[in-house]
Order: sequence, then structure tokens, then C-alpha cells
Amino acid sequence: MVTRPLSARGLTAARPFPALDPAGIGRDGEDLTWQRDAACRDADPALFFPERGTAIHRTIAAARQVCAACPVAADCRAFARRHHERFGIWGGETEQARPRPPRSRGTRPRRDRDARIARLTREGLTAEEIAARLDINPRTVHRARARQRSEPGATAA
Repeated sequence: MVTRPLSARGLTAARPFPALDPAGIGRDGEDLTWQRDAACRDADPALFFPERGTAIHRTIAAARQVCAACPVAADCRAFARRHHERFGIWGGETEQARPRPPRSRGTRPRRDRDARIARLTREGLTAEEIAARLDINPRTVHRARARQRSEPGATAA
């Protein structure tokens, strides 16, 4: 089994690479046949998952050199982005260069909830009544009200 290091804080743990399926189909039915043509197929995985240390820049440069000659580097990069790979060099792109995955809790749902809390507060409901109606904790109502008071242009309620 090929393993790769989990380079967060220099810790190393065995984490298997996805096995190259002879049919070229991933777990979710995704076509992975591009991996057969990858220039890194027989390379040392440590090259693409460098540990923090003095030679990290040389290791990254060496990995990028392999990726530069790879005919499927664009597919590799796209795979890493699609699957939100957090570690390693994929298609010549480091984890810092890849876009971050979307956050699980965005600001829009909170903004919508805060707007409903403000409306219900104006209607005269207590924090407990609002919490029961919206199926949230009363403390969440208090926090939303505090955010609303601290916003620029907020009026005293």
C-alpha cells in the first residue's frame, strides 16, 4: 500500500492513495483513466507530499518539474479542485494555490436568520418565543440581536 504523509504540523500518518482501478472508474463513477498516463505514476509519493523543513522548496520545484512534463496535469489539477484535496501537489499546484473548499456554514443563512429574528423582535416576541418559532437556541437570538445593535447605522431597539 502506498502511503502519503499528512503534512499538517509535520505529522505523518498512513493514508492510502486511491487505488488505480483497472477499469478507470472511481468510487463515485468518475472516469479516472487519465491517471494511467500520469508522469508521477511511478514516482515517490513523498515528492508530491513534502514535509515541512529546509528542502521543501526544492521538493516542490522537483514535483512541479514532473508535472510540467505530464500530459494529464490539467486533469490532475481539476481532480484535486473537484475533490477539495487539502494536501499535496496536484498537477503542479500546491495546496496554497488551490481554491479553498466552500465553508459549511456561510454568512447568507446567518444573514437570513438574523433578518427573521429582527422582524420577530419588532413584532414584540421574546427571545424564547423567537427561538421556539425558528427552532434555535435563545442564546442564538441574543447573539443575533447583539450583532444587529453593533452594525453601523443601527438604531436603539
